[in-house]
Amino acid sequence: MHPQSVQVENIAIRPKDTLDLSKKLAFVRTTTRSLYPGKHKVQLQINGVKGAIAEVVLSV
Repeated sequence: MHPQSVQVENIAIRPKDTLDLSKKLAFVRTTTRSLYPGKHKVQLQINGVKGAIAEVVLSV
């Protein structure tokens, strides 16, 4: 499996400012994409720098 990127927004913030972001991803069966059940990791990436990792479990 190869990593996939989903861009949320282009936002400019000042140093020490905080920002709350959310993104919903639809895990829908399609003919062009397969869903793989089990544990998956989601990693935040800002300006090319990888950050926090969260784990999700997909059951189909």
